[in-house]
Amino acid sequence: PVSRMRAVFQLAPLLRPGLRRRVMCAVSSLNSSESDASVPLTSIQGADVKAFRDSLRLYRRCRAMPPGEFSTKLQRSLDVLVDAYRLYGPRGVTSSFNGGKDAVACLHLQRAALAGYCTDFRAEKSPVQVWRVEAIFFIIDDEFPEVREFVETVADAHDLALDRLQCGWIEGLRSRIPETNPESGLVASRAFVLGTRAGDPNAAGQQHFGPSSSWMPPFMRVNPIIDWNFAEVWEFLRGFDLPYCSLYDKGYTSLGKRADTMPNPALRRDDGTYAPAYMLDCSELERAGRHNAAVHAPNKGKDSNTMNNGVRAEDPKILKVRKNAVKQQCQDTQLLGTFTNGQG
Repeated sequence: PVSRMRAVFQLAPLLRPGLRRRVMCAVSSLNSSESDASVPLTSIQGADVKAFRDSLRLYRRCRAMPPGEFSTKLQRSLDVLVDAYRLYGPRGVTSSFNGGKDAVACLHLQRAALAGYCTDFRAEKSPVQVWRVEAIFFIIDDEFPEVREFVETVADAHDLALDRLQCGWIEGLRSRIPETNPESGLVASRAFVLGTRAGDPNAAGQQHFGPSSSWMPPFMRVNPIIDWNFAEVWEFLRGFDLPYCSLYDKGYTSLGKRADTMPNPALRRDDGTYAPAYMLDCSELERAGRHNAAVHAPNKGKDSNTMNNGVRAEDPKILKVRKNAVKQQCQDTQLLGTFTNGQG
């Protein structure tokens, strides 16, 4: 295995970046339990070596998944997260962990990618540095106790460096981003991993990477599962036997606050009980149990020929600017939900 890996690393510069990473990871997965176990580990800031090895095993299993449509998406998600770590480093990438299914999938992908990055992209003959996954959790009123309990259980099981924030989300983000020194010529920034999917309300146009809006603190949105659908989230969680919040087994398919969330009516059985979330056949009904599932577009004014604030529909240039502004506002609202528990 060592000779095979050495040959691949020597040939790697001749390959395209994406293909190079895939080949390196595929070869690394061969006899991985033996080769990974022989590599010396250095714990950084008290990181748990056992939790790291578990994450590395998950990374190898994901990389060894047989080819297929979902496997292609899974590999791309890991590539995105590894790239995030290459750009921002182990302490510069933070998981926005709210306990929802999408955030849970992202967290497991992130801990796997961190272990893979630390192992496969280290300097030659150097020990593997063991880092903890950085994560934030916003404490909100009217939270499901099951969600809070699950978040704490996951944080303990996977040795997360979890920062529990009880403040506004903008204030919370600023607390995680170091101040920029104007004289340095460099902007201090961070990357936040979000569970946004293309099917989420107002997520249209988002990609795997995207900078924050100009009025926000400077950070990079990282959306590793942006191209996943509802069924694929469950394929990943259940296929790799990964834990998730118990509410999903009670018919909840999207979690928010207790006041606006109920079990999905589409999963109600004849006896009054509910089937688990992964049994939902129609993904369009994912948020049928949410009372405020959509962000509404602005209403029209009294004059049917005008938009809000007196901007006339027949002025295409002004209308285009306004539509872009409304789209950005909706995406910012979507971002708020991803950081707290508005989606998932």
